[in-house]
Amino acid sequence: MDSQLLRKIKSKQAIVTVIGLGYVGLPLALRCLTCGFKVIGFDTDQNKIEKMKAGQSPIQDISDYQLQEVLKQNHFSLTTNGGDLKNADIFLVCVPTPLKENYEPDISFVKAAADIIFDCCKEDCFVALESSTYPGTTKQVFGNFNEYKKIFLAYSPERVDPGNEIYEVKNTPKVVGTDDPESYKIAKAFYQSIVDKVHIVTSTEVAEMSKLLENSFRSINIAFMNEMAEICEHLKIDIWNTIEAAATKPFGFMKFTPGVGVGGHCIPLDPMYLEWAAQQAGHSSEFLNLAHRVNKGQPQRIVNNVLEILTQVDKPIKTSRIVVYGMGYKGNSSDIRESKSLEIFNLLYLLGAKVDYIDENVKSIIACDGHSYEGITIQEVTSDCDLLIITNDCNQCDYQAIQSVDVLIYDVINLLKSKRKNVVIYGKKDSYQNCQNFQKESLSI
Repeated sequence: MDSQLLRKIKSKQAIVTVIGLGYVGLPLALRCLTCGFKVIGFDTDQNKIEKMKAGQSPIQDISDYQLQEVLKQNHFSLTTNGGDLKNADIFLVCVPTPLKENYEPDISFVKAAADIIFDCCKEDCFVALESSTYPGTTKQVFGNFNEYKKIFLAYSPERVDPGNEIYEVKNTPKVVGTDDPESYKIAKAFYQSIVDKVHIVTSTEVAEMSKLLENSFRSINIAFMNEMAEICEHLKIDIWNTIEAAATKPFGFMKFTPGVGVGGHCIPLDPMYLEWAAQQAGHSSEFLNLAHRVNKGQPQRIVNNVLEILTQVDKPIKTSRIVVYGMGYKGNSSDIRESKSLEIFNLLYLLGAKVDYIDENVKSIIACDGHSYEGITIQEVTSDCDLLIITNDCNQCDYQAIQSVDVLIYDVINLLKSKRKNVVIYGKKDSYQNCQNFQKESLSI
C-alpha cells in the first residue's frame, strides 16, 4: 500500500526544501519547481538570500531573468530560518564539502544541515544528501534520525557541470542509493519525477563511492596527460598530434588533454576524500596520490615554462607585464574555486610580474595580496604586454582578436592550434623557437 508521502510525490503535493543554494542546489530547486513541486530554498548566507529575493541569481547557470520568473509564480520561497521548513516533506542537502588543510574531509556543513533538518522535520519525511563525500557519510550523519523519528533516507550524488549547455539536471542520469525497501520506493518515485533517467544502486555507500570514482577517474587521466605532455616535450614529440591520433581509435581510448591542472569543487577534492576513506580502512592509493601531486604541481610547471620563455626573449620576470587568458577553473565558467589559472596569476605576481587577466565570466578576483582585480579585454593587450598565457577556453573567446595581438603567446591548452611566429605551445619544445623568431622579427620592425 502506498505511503502518504509516496502519494504526495506522485500528485506533486509534496513540499521540497533544498538546503544550500549554490551551483548544485539552485538548479535542482528550479528543476523541482518546473516539475510542479512547491520549493523552499534555504541557505545560511543572509546576503545571498536577500539578493535572490530581489531577483539576482548567485550563479552563472541560472540567469536573473529565470530566477525572477519563478519567483513570480509564488511557489518558491527563500529563507535562512530553519523554522520555516517545518512543513517540508522532502529535504535535499546540497552543501559544500571542502577539505581541511591536512586533506581530511570537512563535513561540518553536512552536519549543520542535519541539525537543521532534525529540529524541524516531521515523521515520514524524505532526506537525500547530494553533496560529494566519503562512503558512509549518509549513515553516519543521518542514520540515527530513525531512533527518534522515522525518515526515508537516500544518497544521490550531484552531477552538475557548470557552464555545460547540453547536460542539465533534467537529462543527466541520476544515481540513487538507499538502504531499505521503503526509502527505495520513495527515492525512486521522487527522482523519477524530476529527471529523465534514474539508476538505483544497492546502498548509500555504493552511490557515495560512485561519485568519488567518477572524479578520481578524471583526476588520474588528466594527470596522466600532463605527464605525457612533459615526456613528449623532452622527446620533441608533438603531444597534441599524438592525442588526436590516439583518439581515432573507436574503442579502448578516451580523450583527455593536458593543461593547467584540475579545479572546481569536485575533481581536486573527491580523490582526497577517497584516499582518506582508504586510509581509514588501513589502505592507501598510489594512483590517487600520484595524480594529486601531478595536478597540484602543474601551475608551478607552467610558471617555470613562462620563466624559460621570458629568458628566451631576454625579459626579466620582475619587469614583465603578463596577461592570463581564462580565470575560471575551466572554460566558460565563473567559478574560481580551486582555479589553477588564479594560482598561476598569484605565482607570477609573487615573482614580481605585473599581471592582468581576461575572462568575461569572471568580473573580479581577490589575489594573494588581498586586493581585488578586475579583468581587462583582449583589446587592452597592447605592445607593452610581454606574454599572453592562454589557460582555458570560453564561449566568448575572440579567436581572431587573440591571433592578431602582436605579443608573444604561451598557449597552454593548444587553443589556437597555431604555427605562427608568436605562439609557444605547451608540450611542444620546438615551438620555443618562436620566442627568438618573434623577438628578431619584432626588433626588425
